[in-house]
This record gives sequence, C-alpha cells and structure tokens, in this order.
Amino acid sequence: MKSYIQVEDFDILGGDAKFVKDYLNPYFKDLYKDLTLRCLSTNAIQEKKMDKVTFIEYCNLPGIINDRFFKMFDLEGNGLITEDSFIKNMIKVFISDLDTRMRLTFNM
Repeated sequence: MKSYIQVEDFDILGGDAKFVKDYLNPYFKDLYKDLTLRCLSTNAIQEKKMDKVTFIEYCNLPGIINDRFFKMFDLEGNGLITEDSFIKNMIKVFISDLDTRMRLTFNM
C-alpha cells in the first residue's frame, strides 16, 4: 500500500496574497523587532539588525543546518540579517509552493 503526503501549495490568486499582506508581514515584522531587542552585538544594535547568535537561538536547528539556514537570510554577508530579508525568507519557508520549498531545502 502506497502512502502519499499532501502539501497545499501557495495560491497567489486565492486568498494567500491577502493573508501574507494582512497577517504574515505584520507578524514577522513584530517578531523581527522582538528578536533585534535580544541582540547583544554592538554592530547589530547600531544598525538595528539581527545578529547570528540571536537568529540561531531563535531557530534552534541542529548544527550545520542552522549555519546554512542563517546564510540564506544574511544576504549582505556581514553576519547581520535585515528586516526585509528576514520577512521575505520566513514567508518563503512558511508559505510557498512545493517547488520553492524543495529548492530551499536543497540549497541548505
């Protein structure tokens, strides 16, 4: 007997775009602000960005997966995550089509 996994794809034409705009963006924006308050790095505090330690403590993924996940968010390569990068990548992780999720997993 075969078993199947059913995953619902992101539907830009349906209500998903409204959900992202009205609920996910504000939620991740607030989460980002909360996490930046936890940062202890002077660079992160001055630039109002999230440092690697805070991100890793929040995600709590095993070892090298955490490092690779962080690199996906650190687009500038300076060890800090911008608000825009955080929100866009979290939305990709939580609400995207199956192909995008598979590519994200493969790239990690």
